Amino acid sequence: MCSAIINEPRPDVDTILKFTAGLVMGIPLDADILNLRDTSTVRIKLKYPDQQTVLIVPRTSDLRHMDGESTSTDESTCFRLLSTVLVSHQVWTEACHVDISLALDVSETQGALGANTRRFLAQGQPDPCVIDICKPVQVFVSPRPIKR
Repeated sequence: MCSAIINEPRPDVDTILKFTAGLVMGIPLDADILNLRDTSTVRIKLKYPDQQTVLIVPRTSDLRHMDGESTSTDESTCFRLLSTVLVSHQVWTEACHVDISLALDVSETQGALGANTRRFLAQGQPDPCVIDICKPVQVFVSPRPIKR
């Protein structure tokens, strides 16, 4: 069973990240992924305050094998994800929490199940081909109004 632990951003830190509304802000992401069989299925899941969810495909260079750690799992299936999550949104301008988590997107490997994904999304239901592998970490962001 695949699982992940997000080391950065820390869930217990009450730091407010400020950025100008409409521009892009980068949030550093550091996570350990255990028992991962296919690295092409890893997605960074970003959930905005307006309930919009975005799946981000990390670069292959952001996934690194975990070396030198003595664990009971096979080291070839343990990875460390070091990436930057880009946050940008123009709808909301108030300080809110953004949820960051990791998921597996198995829509390409599930054949007929992946073909029915659009029907689930159109009905407002969660995508059955996206499997969460960790709890979301809430990051408090505060977009500043655009100076004119």
